Amino acid sequence: LLYNTCLPDWDEVKSVDETAGENSSVATSFGESDRILQKQWGERVLQKCVQEYYIQRQTHYLAKLDRFNDDAMNGFNQKTTGESTELDTPFDLKNLKLKPTSHYYFPYPKTADGGKGFGCCISLLILDTTPELALLHEVVKCVFPPDERHGGGKSNESTQKSKLDHNGDTSGETHAVEFRPHMALGYAPENHERVKSGWLEERTLRMQEEKRYVQWAPSKPEIDSHHDVIDYNRMKLNDASLSHEPSWDAKYLSLWSTKGTLKDWYPVAKIDLRE
Repeated sequence: LLYNTCLPDWDEVKSVDETAGENSSVATSFGESDRILQKQWGERVLQKCVQEYYIQRQTHYLAKLDRFNDDAMNGFNQKTTGESTELDTPFDLKNLKLKPTSHYYFPYPKTADGGKGFGCCISLLILDTTPELALLHEVVKCVFPPDERHGGGKSNESTQKSKLDHNGDTSGETHAVEFRPHMALGYAPENHERVKSGWLEERTLRMQEEKRYVQWAPSKPEIDSHHDVIDYNRMKLNDASLSHEPSWDAKYLSLWSTKGTLKDWYPVAKIDLRE
């Protein structure tokens, strides 16, 4: 959701812990205690994101409910307003789906984002920007400090970037970066022979031409018996999304440290969205 940001208030939390540790009789290495504290604080910040998501979700829902009721009282309908008269229920993160839309090849040199680029080329799977993911992104932007790509970092005003879209098209113009959720299928160093030869880019483009993501199985319920198989096949006939729209259940909201090279990255904290 965000890149090249930092853990909110981490320096202050770390400073307080170090001061308290001076009077502690418990002997632990600095690296170990620092990592534990970082994990605990990271979980609190991620939990704050989830809590804020539900607050914002309810606010949006109530505002839409007011408009819905006003339209009903004034006799407006879909024909006169051009908008749907259906009222969606508030969305629970326990049911959050990740829906693939395209493959995309993304060079991310070290010079990108004010010198904070990863120095690699990435084969990406672009995901649908659903209203739920868009709202979660806005919430995370408010909880975490501005990042270099989506949250107003200074360097993104002048960094040359490629625009990600559903068709995998690019433009060489400098512009504000639109939020586009994605999964990284693979990172390759810029000087790797399969990058320099064009193999990784060609491979990614071929996957896009074949719409490889469509071939991947959609999310489906656990099937324990023959009757369950019959029930699921009946569900697929009645629900186009089950048979034509591949998706995965989102399980965690996580925070990673991406300092150094790929081998130095590590998960700081994560929380389960299903709880």
